[in-house]
Amino acid sequence: MPVASGLPSSNEAVVSVARSVRANYLKLVRRLTDDAFTAGSSEAQVGGLKNNDGTDAGPMLLLAFDTLFNNVDSALQELRLAVNDYSIPEEWADGIDVAAQARQLTGETGAPDLYELLDLTTFMNR
Repeated sequence: MPVASGLPSSNEAVVSVARSVRANYLKLVRRLTDDAFTAGSSEAQVGGLKNNDGTDAGPMLLLAFDTLFNNVDSALQELRLAVNDYSIPEEWADGIDVAAQARQLTGETGAPDLYELLDLTTFMNR
């Protein structure tokens, strides 16, 4: 199964690994979130600096940054949807050929697949 239209099949392994890393990361964040709200959890109290409630500062920082990155990802997705749904007024069409060309290009490459690859790329850059 091709990962995305136009993507060489040699890159499928990389995309597969990135999906696996993201899935494992989400499991870790879910576990840390559960541990942070479980009083007396031994996993939440392993080594490092402690917050007042006994949880590690490191996992709490990871959760804070995860929330920050999720907010940025959500804002970018909203922007992407707004740009895709925006139609250029006919009066402006002469000077804004770039927007039409960009929309045509992303339509030809299969936007959902392309967007998944962009999301995976930004996730791996975290």
